[in-house]
Amino acid sequence: MRLSFTILFCISLISVKSQSTANFENLKLEKNTYLNGSDEKGGFESGSFFFPNSYNSQFSSFIGWAISSTTDTTTVGYQNQYSCIDGIGNDASNTYALAYAPGETYVRVKQGGSPKPLNGLYLNNGTYGTLSMKNGDNFAKRFGGVGGDDKDFFMVTFFGYLNGRKKTDSVNFYLADFRFEDNKKDYIITEWTFVDLSVLGVVDSFSFVLNSSDKGDFGMNTPAYLFIDDVSLDTSSSISFSHEKTFVRCYPNPTNDLLYIDSDVPLDIAIYTLSGELALKGSFSQNEGISLTHLPKGIYFIHTSMGYGRVILF
Repeated sequence: MRLSFTILFCISLISVKSQSTANFENLKLEKNTYLNGSDEKGGFESGSFFFPNSYNSQFSSFIGWAISSTTDTTTVGYQNQYSCIDGIGNDASNTYALAYAPGETYVRVKQGGSPKPLNGLYLNNGTYGTLSMKNGDNFAKRFGGVGGDDKDFFMVTFFGYLNGRKKTDSVNFYLADFRFEDNKKDYIITEWTFVDLSVLGVVDSFSFVLNSSDKGDFGMNTPAYLFIDDVSLDTSSSISFSHEKTFVRCYPNPTNDLLYIDSDVPLDIAIYTLSGELALKGSFSQNEGISLTHLPKGIYFIHTSMGYGRVILF
């Protein structure tokens, strides 16, 4: 059973309504430049996220993430691998990220950051991949085939991770879809499109895998690139309160999995039913998740060593 929980504390409440977003503008790229990991630092930071990169100096190539501000929407082929088909980032921004992803590719919450609910991101195709799917090339077929009736697709699947474990939920999104009976409905994504990833819940990392109908002896023939921008964690549900010099924050709110407690000190917690029966009790450390999924829906009271509040499970 999937439950959601709303935590309402009755002492010193502060509702934090913000999102921690990676928009890549902090990397300050000049127009028509890119960062492909040649500095061999192993990745890039933006917002609350770290984007891993593996660079091969021998071949001047990379796997994983790169950052780009290139604007070429017409040049065909691999040499134009860094350009988004839209020519700009989401919301007309200068900078965006791209991944060369022949396998599962990861994004991590930055070291020292606590797990939070994933909100979503904007994604797009690159110029190289779009023109390959549209017209075909030496490596990949034209989507739809010569007559337009081939049921081709290019899809990305997102996964969430928490404490090294992959979550059961996933999100599929078609970057190109030619499976319709009416060929007029066939499409290739060529503008920034938001994908809601909130179903993945609280994460400390997430990943994606690309898949295509066009495969050969060595795997996918379609260029294996994904372009993203404005990746966000949802912190709107965080609740915080303080008592003297001690700070406590509880998140996410609502949740369908775990309730996390951020506290300067270990915190004793007890949760009671409306009739006064003890439902849960324990001492919890910073960033430790408290599982509430075993509790029936209803209203509970939460008692801490610094105060009390009301818990609504729905």
